[in-house]
Amino acid sequence: MKTLITMPNYDDATSYLYYYAEELVKFAEEKNITVSQLKRPRLRRKILEESITKQNPQLLLFNAHGDETTIYGDKVEGEEEYLIREKENHQLLTGRLTYARACSAAASLGKACTQKDGCFIGYNQPFSFWTDTSRTTTPLKWRNFSSSLLMNWQSLSFAGRVRVKRQILFSICLRKIFSIFLQSRMSREQWLLQCFSGTI
Repeated sequence: MKTLITMPNYDDATSYLYYYAEELVKFAEEKNITVSQLKRPRLRRKILEESITKQNPQLLLFNAHGDETTIYGDKVEGEEEYLIREKENHQLLTGRLTYARACSAAASLGKACTQKDGCFIGYNQPFSFWTDTSRTTTPLKWRNFSSSLLMNWQSLSFAGRVRVKRQILFSICLRKIFSIFLQSRMSREQWLLQCFSGTI
């Protein structure tokens, strides 16, 4: 399975996503999955469009800022450059499995790019998580980040931290589901059907 992942790293939020994305890349490479990584200076809209067209990845993983119609990439001359925008180049996502860890991107963009075919996993509202300002450049060393949230996650279901708990659990579930897919040799359609019917 060909996979493409975006890895911006220009503020606290994208720094955390960058380092956790590196862990996902390591996991994929251990499973002999080809992963094309787009990070500075190659994290540009034109390069992304060329990469999707030429490499034809089945799985797209976006780590980025976003809004209802847009997934952003890197900052270029102080401005965030968009990578995917509804009604401009969203058709690049059609027929692919896309996971966008970006605020609100599923609200409109996700629907637009899956009208014909494909699957878009994302967020209808802002994606949020806690950060430790002393670990901005080394977030993986902050072990309490995930363990404090996961240790008693059931008791947090109605707490104010419910959004954070769900984001982390979703990332863990995505990794497990991805692993099951690799082991099962199912077609993408069979896998998606089982994922969304609750049999995985």
